[in-house]
Amino acid sequence: MKMKYAILSLFLAGAPLTSALAQTATLTKLWSTDTTLKVPESVYFDGKRSVLYVTNIDGQPWGRTVRVRVQSIA
Repeated sequence: MKMKYAILSLFLAGAPLTSALAQTATLTKLWSTDTTLKVPESVYFDGKRSVLYVTNIDGQPWGRTVRVRVQSIA
């Protein structure tokens, strides 16, 4: 029983330290498009050409007949 209290005490003593070590994430909007991309799936940036390649799902992503297109955005 003493061991449980010792472990609990150590855990509670160290709990404030974990929040001090936690990192906060921030998002910065770098680009946007109009509604031509219906369901964008993933994006690849070509730094040499300054072009974004986006895989775009045309249709319902969970459906059987789905067309996937790769579109470039300059």
